[in-house]
Amino acid sequence: MILSTAFDGRFYGRKGPPELVAEAVFAAERFHDILHIFSERFHILVGGVPVVYSYVFNRMLGEFAAAAVVFAKGCHDEAAEEYDEGNGEIGEFRARVEHILQASYSDVFPYYSHCVDKAHKQFLWTGAKVEIFASSESSHSIIERVGEKRDLPSHPIYSSLEDPTPPTPPTLTPGPPAVKRHDRDDGVDDADEKRKKHRT
Repeated sequence: MILSTAFDGRFYGRKGPPELVAEAVFAAERFHDILHIFSERFHILVGGVPVVYSYVFNRMLGEFAAAAVVFAKGCHDEAAEEYDEGNGEIGEFRARVEHILQASYSDVFPYYSHCVDKAHKQFLWTGAKVEIFASSESSHSIIERVGEKRDLPSHPIYSSLEDPTPPTPPTLTPGPPAVKRHDRDDGVDDADEKRKKHRT
């Protein structure tokens, strides 16, 4: 959903039909609303470590985007120069993917770039086992004592990358407006505050 406009040829070479742009923006906003509701009602363990929902989402987004770009390049190896410079069909696809990430998910962009450099090819979750359980009074006390990690120490996506500085993005032709995120630092603080208020 987040990268849908990069996969849709109707957005290439122009901004796309206004009603289609509005639909894409609305769908992305509602998706983030669902993520916030999820963060208020459930907890996540990755490899037994409590993490905020945004870690799982951002890691999947970065890895999926990288795999799509790597796959596109693999299909057109003869156009490697256009791919790197953001020209041609494959270069334009990469440019659009990176425009979406830089505009609305800038904290994911370094990890995405790292995955592209490593030729990441997996479209499915590659991390440790994910466990989801509903929030409760007992789970609140445990999570508060242990703390939810924003970044997983065993596989960080925001820090400790080999090259944390994002490269200069390829040239991009005008496209649909980027979706503004409403999660306020991944929604962690808001979710925690609502949980605390709910218990008092």
